[in-house]
Amino acid sequence: MQNNLYFSIIKSIITRIFFGGLFFLLLLNVRCTNDTQFVARIGEQQITLEEFKTAYLELIKQPNKFDSPDLREKFLDELINRKLLAEQSREDGLSQDEKFIYKLEGYKNKQLRDAHFKYVIEPQIKIDSNEVRQAYTFTQQIRKIKHLFFSAKEQADLIYRKLLNGADWNALAGQIFKDKKLSQNGGDLGWVYWDQLEYDMARTAFMTPLNSFSKPVKSNFGYHIIYVENIEKQLMISGYDAKIHFDKVKTMLRKMKGDKIAYQYITDLMQNKDIQVNPRMMVLINDKFNEIFKRAPSKYEQMNEIQLTDSEMRNVEEKYWNYRKETLAIIDGKEMSVGNFINMVNYIPYSAIRQGFKKTLDYAIRDFVITNEAKKLNLADKYKFVNLKAALYEDYLLQKKYKQKIIRNVKLTDKDMRKYCKIYNIIDVQDLNRGIRKQLLNDKIRQTLADSIAALRKNIHIEKNLELLHLYYNNMKLYSAIN
Repeated sequence: MQNNLYFSIIKSIITRIFFGGLFFLLLLNVRCTNDTQFVARIGEQQITLEEFKTAYLELIKQPNKFDSPDLREKFLDELINRKLLAEQSREDGLSQDEKFIYKLEGYKNKQLRDAHFKYVIEPQIKIDSNEVRQAYTFTQQIRKIKHLFFSAKEQADLIYRKLLNGADWNALAGQIFKDKKLSQNGGDLGWVYWDQLEYDMARTAFMTPLNSFSKPVKSNFGYHIIYVENIEKQLMISGYDAKIHFDKVKTMLRKMKGDKIAYQYITDLMQNKDIQVNPRMMVLINDKFNEIFKRAPSKYEQMNEIQLTDSEMRNVEEKYWNYRKETLAIIDGKEMSVGNFINMVNYIPYSAIRQGFKKTLDYAIRDFVITNEAKKLNLADKYKFVNLKAALYEDYLLQKKYKQKIIRNVKLTDKDMRKYCKIYNIIDVQDLNRGIRKQLLNDKIRQTLADSIAALRKNIHIEKNLELLHLYYNNMKLYSAIN
């Protein structure tokens, strides 16, 4: 027994020495991987490791994307193509387009607000391991819930006492909701995931037992009493994917808690602001607002930086562009123009936009105030990601503009359709329905873009440093596994 204990102690010591040494070498290796080293050279341009990491992070934050050597290499090729197309766009003078300049300014301001969040809010976020494990279990289920909504706590407390005394939920919903559908379905919110809700609402909804109602809980919109109608377990994942999912849950949890702190911060900040709005522009924008935003919010939108579809953003520009220099509001003597509003609406939560112009304007004014605070604090100098992400977005926008230029004149010809008919033994091109013609046009557009990119790549020297790329991520993966 003593021998077994002795060998157990020796084994433990050796294991610690081994992994300690491995960890030290790994850490040294990661630190020696300089972020300014290039992962690709495209002629005189280059893509640094830091640029790649910043852009790649936005990709793997998506729920269905997981890091792999193949994904890294494909994404690196995409970044190379962006650089090439963006440079062509600059040569053609497309970077002087006023709408492009507005969009780029709006994106950089969004990065300034993110920097403000890091500088002011993040130091206040506290998360322990138990919270992360609990949140992880929440992501393994989906819940069907109802809610009763109140603008004031006193109303919520009154109805809560009535429920405790046996009042009928659906009857109360019929009295509380002005919306006909909600009044008839008992305030049904349907099936929800944990990360679709604000932090306090999420905890309440996922900790309340089945067939039970909660105490009143505060959200950014008011107070809610939540009723849990049904619970379904999701398929469990295992292995490395589970570890990645756990890390994503931790990130989401930090964001949810940060959003809660940020909401209170901005609410307090706005208390003493002198805000004057332009009634004429308010009416004009409000009249056209609901024509643009008709789709239902998606559960994944809150994970995206950009909230609007290309079509929605085009509609915003089309309806409001001519008023871009008009004053929409004045906050503490600073003018917020309609152009500023156009810049910001793309980054306001779509769930808020769907509530109407007034709620959207509230968010826009808050974002305007935070942006100006960030500028006063010189946060672009403190956080290098502000200019780095703005540069990446500039390339993204410019390559998009150049692609549009390339495909603008792509048309489906009789020759294209005859070729298709010959391959598939179709006698007459008139037999090709609209769906097939659309598919043929899309195929031609893809081929035209591919040919254009191939021609650009052929005429320039491209060098990839895949060893550095994989070294960094493989080391980080090993470091994550050890810890």
